[in-house]
Amino acid sequence: MSNEYFSIGRAQEMIDDAREVAMANRQHKREGRILTILGYLKLHPRQSVYSLHRELGWPIASVHSILKELEEEGHLKTETVVENNRKKILYSLRVEEDFTRDYFNARTLPLPSNMRAARNAQSKGVTVRVEMRDGSVVEVRQPIDDFVEENHLVLDLED
Repeated sequence: MSNEYFSIGRAQEMIDDAREVAMANRQHKREGRILTILGYLKLHPRQSVYSLHRELGWPIASVHSILKELEEEGHLKTETVVENNRKKILYSLRVEEDFTRDYFNARTLPLPSNMRAARNAQSKGVTVRVEMRDGSVVEVRQPIDDFVEENHLVLDLED
């Protein structure tokens, strides 16, 4: 007695299709949660796993795994604090000042964002290097603003 609709092969196909749909739904839900956490941290920096779990109403394990993933991808920074003799890890979004760039092109160095990045690098003790128009690379030991002025660097976005 065989029924074409419920043959073993067809049943397996249905199971495989259901698994695929379930996996896609889980992935979609996780992506939504990632965006929610990023948005929440943008508005409310310095949050612990527990505070996010409480505020968002999600399982603590889900919050923790998403935070770890975002931290490993470089989207978050952490800060360890002690409150009531308990260590807490607080998560925040990384901002431009958290990144250190040390290599610039003389043509685009005068861009305000590049100047901020170069100043930031120098404030952290990083030696800034600039590729000059002739192809040479110069290590800048003086304040970047003085270097730009002395070398008459102007913004040049032409090819």
